[in-house]
This record gives sequence, structure tokens and C-alpha cells, in this order.
Amino acid sequence: MSPELTLFVLVLLPIAGLLIGRIGKSLKKKSSLAQGKVGELLSNLDESLGGLRIIHAFTAEEKSKERFGKINEGLYRMLNKIGRRRDLASPLSEFLGAVVLTIVMYFGGRLVLGVEANLEPSEFIAFIAIFFATYSTRKSTHYCLVQYPKRISISRKNLSYPRRTSRGEGH
Repeated sequence: MSPELTLFVLVLLPIAGLLIGRIGKSLKKKSSLAQGKVGELLSNLDESLGGLRIIHAFTAEEKSKERFGKINEGLYRMLNKIGRRRDLASPLSEFLGAVVLTIVMYFGGRLVLGVEANLEPSEFIAFIAIFFATYSTRKSTHYCLVQYPKRISISRKNLSYPRRTSRGEGH
């Protein structure tokens, strides 16, 4: 195998990974902001329902409705942005994968067909086959690394809720 082609791929893959990682971080940041907005909305709703008599007594229904509408509209827009970015993340990563493959093919083709051809065509084909064979593994590993913090967060949240007893107990 060609050390130049291997080095080229080892430099190129982390660059593509960084681009995809930035998209993931952007989604994570926006999701955290959206969770805060959901908390604000639920807090407002709880406050309104808890103080319904007071709101009605002071004829503050319009103000309360306005405040809820403003928070709700902000959450709606934020969730739409997150949805659009999430929908673009997968096609963008596929596109970047295709661009990386194209660049590797071009660079490898120059090593095979160039003036100083120091790579045999059979070696290049084997290199591309190995590159493709490890693609799904690399993609799965990246997906797991991205999903791991989310899963841990969900598990911690679920473990923090009080456990329910079975139906037979306590009745």
C-alpha cells in the first residue's frame, strides 16, 4: 500500500469529521436552548393554572395569554430550526463522505496514472475496497459517540424520577 495515500486519508478524514462534529455541536446547543424554552413554557403554564383565580380577579387574562403566546411562538420557531438542521445533517454527512471519496479517488488516481506512478492499480483498488469496508464501521462509531451523551442524559433523568410501586401495593 502507498504511505502517501494512507497519510493523505488520515489527514483528510479528521477534517471531514470536524465539519460533521460542528453540525452536531450546533444541534446540541440549539436543543439545550429549546429544552430551556420548554421549561419556561411549562413554568408559565403551571403559574397560570395555579393562579387562575388571581389572574381572573385582576382581569389579566389577555396579559397571561400574550405571555404564553410569545413563549410558545419562540419555542415553535426554535423547534422548526432544530428540525431543519437535523434533517440536513444526514444528507450533509453523506455528501461530505462522497466528497472525501472523490478526493481520495483523485489523489490515488494521480499516484497510479501520474508521471511518477508509484502505486499499482491493484493496490489502489484494494485500498478503496478497504476504505469502503470500514466506512459503515466508522459511521456507526461516529453515531454511537454522538448518541452516547444523549442516552446517558436520558438515563439519568429516568433514574431521578421516583419509582412507582406495583398495583397491588399501597391499595
